[in-house]
Amino acid sequence: MAIAEELPIVKEEIFQERLLRFYSSIKSHRKKYDKEVLYQDSIAPHQSFLDPRKVKKRLDSIHERYLSYEEIIEQKYKLESFTNTYKPEKPQGFVSLDIYLKRYKSVDVALNWALTAGDVWLPSNRKIVLSKSISMPEGRKLASDGTATLVFDFEDDGEQRSLINILGSQDVVVKDLKITVQNSGRRYKSGIEIFNSKDITIEGVEFVGVSNTSAIIRINSSHSVKVSENLIHDSFSTMPLRQITGIEVDETRDDGVNSRNLKIKANLILGIMIDDSLFFNTELRKNGKALLYETDGINLCSTESKSFHSIENNLIVDVGEGIDSFASYGLYRDNHIERTFSYGMKFIHSSSHNKIVNNTIRYTGLSAIVISQGERWFTGNNLILNNSISFVNAFEINKFSEEIGLKQDIGAIKIEGFSQGNLILKNTVFSSVIDELYRADIVCSWGVNSEGSSNFAMYNIANEREFIAKQSNTNCLTIIEN
Repeated sequence: MAIAEELPIVKEEIFQERLLRFYSSIKSHRKKYDKEVLYQDSIAPHQSFLDPRKVKKRLDSIHERYLSYEEIIEQKYKLESFTNTYKPEKPQGFVSLDIYLKRYKSVDVALNWALTAGDVWLPSNRKIVLSKSISMPEGRKLASDGTATLVFDFEDDGEQRSLINILGSQDVVVKDLKITVQNSGRRYKSGIEIFNSKDITIEGVEFVGVSNTSAIIRINSSHSVKVSENLIHDSFSTMPLRQITGIEVDETRDDGVNSRNLKIKANLILGIMIDDSLFFNTELRKNGKALLYETDGINLCSTESKSFHSIENNLIVDVGEGIDSFASYGLYRDNHIERTFSYGMKFIHSSSHNKIVNNTIRYTGLSAIVISQGERWFTGNNLILNNSISFVNAFEINKFSEEIGLKQDIGAIKIEGFSQGNLILKNTVFSSVIDELYRADIVCSWGVNSEGSSNFAMYNIANEREFIAKQSNTNCLTIIEN
């Protein structure tokens, strides 16, 4: 058999090994977390709207069973069918960090010299405690067999630092290791920061408890970056940050340059939450320090550009919004999004000409898929095809106070703000929680007397009832055989 034919098989074995490793880590962490934080007779020290106790109570009321992260993974990936035979080994040409740890007393110095010398292999089943950020040199790889842990223990000196920096570089790989922080009470800039770089790979990395940061993986003004098969879980912020994101793109660009051709695939983002005391704090809200539940799984801020990003097969659970995109000409396919405080997927601020295909969205507080015209940019011409949407409006957030600002029309798919030319085709809606705010399966709202290219809805289905579509303006939506 030719090598080219063997590669997909080997790749599948690597994914299975990573997934089983992640599953085991989540299960171990969950036992500890449940014992220390959740399910106590007294009030837990940290609370979140997406706290399992609260979500379980709400799902019980609509006769749906709360699933743990382990159960969701088991269902999505069918773990019982896995036969894991792949065992990562130190590749030829890597230097072992152990050699440098014997030469230098400082772990930070040892790792820095090791990376200067070549690609670095971290020792198995070892916690490596660092007091400084890692700066990845160009062309270097940092990897392990999946059992090494980098523990960052920075002094709380008021400086915001990223744990790993990849700045103005290319051909850098960070692969198959765990990252966590020792001082969870301090603020970090990001977990991994990629800036003005190209041909970067972040793969098989587990981020656990990396909290109090605006982005766990941050990418700015870079291209041909691959972020795949990583696990981000149990990030819980107690600081009044404007936004916390699992994978963030182009929030802070280099002279306005957008990232291009990013591959964000098969990542597991499970639990990015904020403390309820911040979310419901009226004084913080007045001062602009607490807004909506802005914890995004993936946020793409590449406005006004042909970005050509691929966002595929990601699993996102327990976040404020699943995917929030400003980018255009992208592919959003086979993502599974579950338990979002507000939206499942949102396309806004010029996010146009995207293909939004075969995604599964379950249990959203507000609409599942939103296409929205921003204040400055045209948004439209998106294809919304064959998505499965269920239990929209699941968390009764319409009962919150007016100060929270969540009173709005809700639909499984929502077109608003004069977004036009979108094709909504062959989507299926199951079991939405219908109340005074759930207006329709498709809600289309333009301003009064707006004119433009209509949005088209064709062959969409609502399970066990008639499909409902409503619009505020007769030009907004053309319906064909729903």
